[in-house]
Amino acid sequence: RSAINLPNAPGSDLHPLHEFLLSISYFAAPEDEAGLREIRAQYYGMISDVDEQLGRVWNALRESGQWDNTIVIVTSDHGEQLGDHGMVQKMGWFEESFHVPLIVRDPRTSKTDGTIVDAFTEAVDVLPTLCDLIDVPIPRQCDGRSLLPFLKGEEPAEWRDAAYWEFDWRFFTAGRDGAKWPEDRRSVGHQLTVRRTEDVAYVQFADGDALVYDLATDPTWRTMLVDPERAWVEARAMLAWRAQHTDRTLTGTFLP
Repeated sequence: RSAINLPNAPGSDLHPLHEFLLSISYFAAPEDEAGLREIRAQYYGMISDVDEQLGRVWNALRESGQWDNTIVIVTSDHGEQLGDHGMVQKMGWFEESFHVPLIVRDPRTSKTDGTIVDAFTEAVDVLPTLCDLIDVPIPRQCDGRSLLPFLKGEEPAEWRDAAYWEFDWRFFTAGRDGAKWPEDRRSVGHQLTVRRTEDVAYVQFADGDALVYDLATDPTWRTMLVDPERAWVEARAMLAWRAQHTDRTLTGTFLP
């Protein structure tokens, strides 16, 4: 346990929502070093177990002769705070809860096996990538992009300069009961969207509040950017992104 790195502690100037989450025992990380090392050790153990089980799948594919004609995609639905910013579980807006693995193997593109892609990719890229790999037309309503160029060792044209993620707090107050209108409305102000670029993380809350982290100076998301003009640049970029990816209910309604 002593060799396990401790998580990043919360910053000095916390958003009220962050303070609220830290006050809930379910989301608050242990405060002692032994407890922090223990939860991280357990998580590393689970990673090792997943690795072992994936190895069993790979071996079964090889033994059955299917390894060289099988596309493999490994990803996850969310990350884990593991004590970073004082929290556990998948919670808040920090990268630890949203940055997930994505491994793609196509036996036809073996020359790029083991390549690490630094470009921003998102979960919405999985479907168009699969469509491309099996030669099926990509549905027009897909928000993502095919990752096939990366698998071929190529650089896609006009790739995204940021990753986005959102969190819906209404789930915790209203749950699945749509009739709980008052609770639903009280939590709507905490809806949030994050735009994460190479050097800045912009967090926009539905009540109009915003956080701008200076990742170039501090990649641990604990230092705010003191640059109002850059904040406006990120806000406009997020607004444009939301306009480009609104619900496409009418897609294909008027034109074939």
